[in-house]
Amino acid sequence: MKTLHKGKIIGLIIAVAVLFASVMAVIFPYNKTHATAETAEGYTVAKDADGNFVGIGLKGSFDGAFYAGIKKDVTEFGTGITGVAVEYRLKTTVFDKENGGLLIHLNTEGRTKDFVTRVYAFVGETTNRMMNAHAGLTAAQCDGVSRYFIKDNGDITTLAFSRNNNRVTIPRETSGTMVLPWAHMTDSTNGTITTTDPELRIVIITDLSADTGNTRADQGITIENISTYTYSGDVAEVVTGFSAKNLTYTTDAEDTTADVNLADIKKGKTVFCSREWNTSVSVKNYLTDTDNSNVGLIEFEKLKTISFVSEKETTTKALREGKRVSFDTVEVSGKTFIGWTSDTENLTDLYGAGSVATVTGDITYTAVGVNYNMKDGAAIKLRAGSNGIRFISEIASSDYNLIKNYVTAMGTLVLPTKYLENKEFVLENFIENKTVANIVKTADNGWFAEENGNYSYVGAMVNVKDENTNLDFSARGYLVLKYSDDSTAYVYTPFDKVNNSRSMYRVAEAAFGAAETTDDQKAILKTYFDKVADLTVTETEVEKANGNASYTVESGNVLTDGTVSTVIIKGEVKVLTLNGVRISLNASVISEIEINGLKYGVTDVSMTTENGETTVSFKLTLNA
Repeated sequence: MKTLHKGKIIGLIIAVAVLFASVMAVIFPYNKTHATAETAEGYTVAKDADGNFVGIGLKGSFDGAFYAGIKKDVTEFGTGITGVAVEYRLKTTVFDKENGGLLIHLNTEGRTKDFVTRVYAFVGETTNRMMNAHAGLTAAQCDGVSRYFIKDNGDITTLAFSRNNNRVTIPRETSGTMVLPWAHMTDSTNGTITTTDPELRIVIITDLSADTGNTRADQGITIENISTYTYSGDVAEVVTGFSAKNLTYTTDAEDTTADVNLADIKKGKTVFCSREWNTSVSVKNYLTDTDNSNVGLIEFEKLKTISFVSEKETTTKALREGKRVSFDTVEVSGKTFIGWTSDTENLTDLYGAGSVATVTGDITYTAVGVNYNMKDGAAIKLRAGSNGIRFISEIASSDYNLIKNYVTAMGTLVLPTKYLENKEFVLENFIENKTVANIVKTADNGWFAEENGNYSYVGAMVNVKDENTNLDFSARGYLVLKYSDDSTAYVYTPFDKVNNSRSMYRVAEAAFGAAETTDDQKAILKTYFDKVADLTVTETEVEKANGNASYTVESGNVLTDGTVSTVIIKGEVKVLTLNGVRISLNASVISEIEINGLKYGVTDVSMTTENGETTVSFKLTLNA
């Protein structure tokens, strides 16, 4: 983007002004499907379907931009033309009346009502005379009905103009560039502009008239950038004349140093051609009302810059002081995201996804993650006469020490893995039907000794029913955090169904073969084995899958034609596993196993125990 330096200004003082639509104005969508855009640094050149130049969209962000709007508690407004003039001094410009124009990059996001305004462009030279910029301004002189508006998302729309009162309505919740070609604006000068970089002062009015203002309390507009442009021979030149990034502002119309000035307009007090163009602001040339009574109805400020820094990107929002900013969820690679803070060293504040903070100034929030995970696998209880399974959560001790003031609870969720089909493993999805065990870690116990820089705690289920010995359970650790805005949220460890799901039976199998397992421990592990008839079946045979189990298969035949297969087991087993699949004893549930690459449905399952022997029967039917 080129920046021109202002040279000596000579010739006549002239004024160019455009006054736009009222409340009745509407915004018509341009056929964006057929529009094209050529992107260059800092701006976008937009063309219509026929390749004709439409306008230029500025691309600057609104962080740190200037806001002016009606105070939210204002209830009374003046009659007739009443408003507050906000003047922006353009320090550098480029001018070509036939091939150039004015660009105003504006934003009304967060506003609930449309914003009504007028726009003036004052052009100065050294004769100390300002021409009438008001007479004869009608919509017809503004190219008939409309001006283009290039939205920041690339969409092209048009602003419609009223012929009655010369106001423009900027729609709420929009962000983009108003394009005002010089050739289509009323030129009330008595001479020509003799320089390509004239002095320009752009005045944007906050309308306080009773017919428009009294329904627009707390509404306003943000101006990020005002530029001038030329476009000729498919070559665009854009010169930034005003940027709100580093500005000063004042309500004193005599101030000669500020980039932004504010002053009043009242009915009957707008007097043109009565003041000299001087070293003060151009608004002073046509305002005789100096009590700033209307200025008192509006609030104005440079927007605060709220930055959000994550590993993926840095984004910014431009908000007024006192407004509320909300927070989203982002990924923190290798860690569990817990929220945002402006103090990564001491974590003096913390906001989670959905939390809100009040804007008090420019601030940067950084995404925070902690090393918080489930250990792979599970452990079982090794005590005679009892059983149980436990899962271990661990968190880096340095991370926990940093966030512990925000932790109000922690624990482990455990539930049968089969309930996780098509559901996210979070408490709210299972608490109502009571299918999840919420094992809360108490404040006084539950921690293991710090090891390898981690604290860890367990979530254990004990005295599990014998029929659930071969049932897979899944577990997930959680923290409950109370954030700086007093909101609370559950933060969960990452979950993997393979690594964080186990049955007591499979854990016992793995532990039995471990080198460090003692004979006494193996004896206890066998009590888990002896509850499960773990069988391997082929099309004709059946055998015990777990050679360490105490029971034996005395006899058995396997039929795969849908007739009953029967197996006699010496031992009092409680549940059945066929070819590694837990078989439900519920008659309404059809299990499925694989034999030599073919899928078979398992139905009509029964188990009866008498005199130390268990009879197992089932039907195998080849699936279609």
